[in-house]
Amino acid sequence: MKYLFTIFITIWASLAIFAQSDIDALRYSTILPGGTARALSIGGSFGAVGSDFSTLSTNPAGLGGYRSGSLMFSPLINLGTAASEFGGTTTNTRKVDIDLNNLGIVWLGKNKDKHVNSNRRYKIHQKVKEVNFGIGINRLADFDRKVEFSGTTRGTIAERYVQLANGTPPSDLNNFDEGLAYDALLIYEDSTFQYYSDLDAFDEVEKSHTLTSKGSITEFSLGVGVNYEHKLFFGASLGIPMVNYEEETQYRENDRIGVDTIFNNLLVENNFTTSGSGMNLKLGIIYKVSKQFRLGLAYHTPTRINLTDTFGGYLETTLAYPDINELTTYTAEPPNTGVYSYRLVTPMRGILSALMFIPKRGFITAEGEWVNYGAARMRFDDADFNYEQQVNGNIQDKYQNAFNVRLGAEAIIAKEWRARLGYGYYSSPFDPLVVNLRPPKQIYSFGAGYYRNRFSFDVSYSFQSNQEFYIPYSGLRSPNTQVADNAFTNHSLLMTVALRFERRTSDTVPN
Repeated sequence: MKYLFTIFITIWASLAIFAQSDIDALRYSTILPGGTARALSIGGSFGAVGSDFSTLSTNPAGLGGYRSGSLMFSPLINLGTAASEFGGTTTNTRKVDIDLNNLGIVWLGKNKDKHVNSNRRYKIHQKVKEVNFGIGINRLADFDRKVEFSGTTRGTIAERYVQLANGTPPSDLNNFDEGLAYDALLIYEDSTFQYYSDLDAFDEVEKSHTLTSKGSITEFSLGVGVNYEHKLFFGASLGIPMVNYEEETQYRENDRIGVDTIFNNLLVENNFTTSGSGMNLKLGIIYKVSKQFRLGLAYHTPTRINLTDTFGGYLETTLAYPDINELTTYTAEPPNTGVYSYRLVTPMRGILSALMFIPKRGFITAEGEWVNYGAARMRFDDADFNYEQQVNGNIQDKYQNAFNVRLGAEAIIAKEWRARLGYGYYSSPFDPLVVNLRPPKQIYSFGAGYYRNRFSFDVSYSFQSNQEFYIPYSGLRSPNTQVADNAFTNHSLLMTVALRFERRTSDTVPN
């Protein structure tokens, strides 16, 4: 694998690294179509379909297709599993979460006809048929995850702390990183500020690691959609993404086979949270080529997000010094909680979609999305300008254009029933010339819908799998690299309940 060192530094997260990096830019730039069960059951390929609240976060022109007001909410149940291989040992974990995926309301702002002389049965047929408005939330990213792995490998996290500390007086060590190792007596120095540890790079110790993360990107949207002569639909929405990410890690090393006479075990705990909000604008059109065919086009501006990181740490060692003749535990914590604020600009997006109706049978739809992850940029007000340039250079070098494809179909089973299938293919954001970390992500989905009078109920199930590498810590110069190979699967059950009002059509099926 090319540029092996770069690979390990790029992987999603590493223990005891709190500095803002290209990893954060990728995390908050990676989103999926969110919203209702109907949209997700056809793979999120709703850009040319319209008349669904999810279009506020994809193609807001779909608002113009509504013929009745609607109030809806969508609860979500997620089951995530992880199979982690580390040091020849595989560990399986699972996590269940219940969330709100969508909540919104759409109301009609303009009637399509205007009567001028009812006695003569004459009316002016206006070209603008509908002007509709929508407001609510769609969940676009889910950070709920739990990973555990353990195994015996060569090397120790003490290598990292020694490398970071070398040449630095103890008073200048990082209080959230190598300074903790020094205070807990894991590392020590000589008169030239060269640091050492009782463990060395060739010692084999048992390692275990637990990572638990949660949070989401939930977008508050306010949009308007216009129906022009039932031929052209166009719309715009203002998006306010709200970011919430929490991560807790526990890393342990144990010398169970007695490779060292002093070191017994250590524990490193870190907690990390990110919160913030931003703003973007989405523009879209849907054009009816004929009664059977529609085309959709949407543009998403870059999202500017203000973020604040809060982090803390804890390190504990158990050592047996000869002059003490017993195991003694030493602990260290930072003197305060770390807080840092910065800005992130995520890439723009372009979405092209197509729809083909099959009379009295349903429809099939396809959608292509383009996003350049390498165009994300971070801005640090108080940081060194050179570091900002370094981070943005890493983003540009490591990430690439991604082309995502979504396919879906809906079939009319009976007057009140619909059945649906969907598929999503999400290409890797990593530039293969630099690193090949993550294979494409694939999402399979299906669902059904029931519509009667002013009530509707939709349900969808989706399954996705992907593979990622993870390292519990990274050394600057080490013959050993600790790598866990994680295979993730996610099962999602989503339900949408909707109530309709202000009906302007007698249809009892979706608009």
